Amino acid sequence: MGFKMAFQPVSPAEAAAVAESYEYSDTAGRRFLAFWKKFRKNKLAVAGLWVLLVLYTAAAFAPVLAPYDPAGDANDILLVDQAPSFHAISQTGMDGVMSSYPPNIFGRDELGRDVLSRCLYAGRISLSIGIISAGISILIGTIWGSLAGYYGGLLDNVLMRIVDAIRSIPTFILLIVIMSVWGGNIFTVMVVLGITSWTGTARFVRAEFLSIKEREFVLAAECSGVSEARVIFRHILPNAIGPIIVSATMGVAGAILSESSLSFFGLGVQPPTASWGNMLIGAQDINTMLNAPWKAFYPGILIFLTVLSFNFVGDGLRDAFDPKLKD
Repeated sequence: MGFKMAFQPVSPAEAAAVAESYEYSDTAGRRFLAFWKKFRKNKLAVAGLWVLLVLYTAAAFAPVLAPYDPAGDANDILLVDQAPSFHAISQTGMDGVMSSYPPNIFGRDELGRDVLSRCLYAGRISLSIGIISAGISILIGTIWGSLAGYYGGLLDNVLMRIVDAIRSIPTFILLIVIMSVWGGNIFTVMVVLGITSWTGTARFVRAEFLSIKEREFVLAAECSGVSEARVIFRHILPNAIGPIIVSATMGVAGAILSESSLSFFGLGVQPPTASWGNMLIGAQDINTMLNAPWKAFYPGILIFLTVLSFNFVGDGLRDAFDPKLKD
């Protein structure tokens, strides 16, 4: 019985469906391998990817890796502006009891808080803001650019003139105005950065749609009676995913820089919640830079490494998705 069932005849339509699924799977696999082969040739992009993995892992496991409470405790006031050291700390608390603590590898800040612990927890905030605000930006920009590029005509003109109007406003000035009105909580920072940085993605997506919608497979799908939504999301959008991914990586880097700039001027994430940006507020004081530079150096170097790594990864993705580049 089992033998007969194993060799039951199938209809031509079922056979074609099975063949198509295998062909699609094989094509997807080959595309990924071709993409990875191109991407890994860019050594800077691979190095940037490893740096990002380390930073995100460290931020995710901050409660495990942080040697101290980032908010500090009562005894920390005795360690104000202590320089970085690899030696364990022996400290007599206010209760007169001698205790031993892990070394302050990144030093202490003006309130005696451990800079390393604050950098780890601040990374959770800064990296999350980068990812979520870039996600909001990509979502808005992709939908906007898809509608403009696919339908064209009057709708395209109206949508793109709105984009031009928004891009004519200095972005940082707009951010400062909005943050001054709305306040600097984490949710507000994410939303504001997302809704002010989608225009570039909209332009990229529109350009891709204008090119792809004239290809034979799209015209064939439209002639076969496929719905417009299916043509956009099933046939065109997957073929425009390369520029969207590249735009996303650049968007994360831009969002982290913008958040850091806003926090530096006191308009971003507000203390006591730590972000890499608001940890740099002390860098405005010349005495801090001369006498305790580690308070600004470590969050600053983390911002630098993160943004540089995202830019390297973005360049690698752009090259890997470019069909003009041959192996």
